[in-house]
Amino acid sequence: MIPNKLYFNTALKALENPANFLVWFFPWNGMVRNEDGDEIGVISQKVMERLIDHDRIIDVGKGSDLLAHEKYFKLKN
Repeated sequence: MIPNKLYFNTALKALENPANFLVWFFPWNGMVRNEDGDEIGVISQKVMERLIDHDRIIDVGKGSDLLAHEKYFKLKN
């Protein structure tokens, strides 16, 4: 299965669903994933950097143990 590629606006649209969150594989690319662990789409490094700097995105945590390279973000309400 080929994952959906998300761009800046499509990623923001996907994050409007409160069950979805942004996962950044620090310091590389990322993806939008839902609370069930299903992948919504992948995001390039360049788009991830723009999203992280966007004022509507907030940091909600970091992975632990083997997932320590993941940082999690959500859209502000």
